[in-house]
Amino acid sequence: MGFVIAGLIFTVIGTLASLYTRVFCNRGPSTNLFLILISFYFFYFLILLFILFHLKCMRFPYVETYLKMTELAQLKKV
Repeated sequence: MGFVIAGLIFTVIGTLASLYTRVFCNRGPSTNLFLILISFYFFYFLILLFILFHLKCMRFPYVETYLKMTELAQLKKV
């Protein structure tokens, strides 16, 4: 019997807390799920930025060698 009463008390308190946050804070289950959905899009965007940043900062020896060779070729022309 005590378990049922405790369950009812927690249900009532949870419902009141949910209504309070929904009415006064404009937050609740539906907005929280929407925020989770948006966070996945931002997560993929952050991964893309992370990859692009590391590609920009990586050193490509073949590209550097090509650039040095073209610079030397231009210097020899002058």
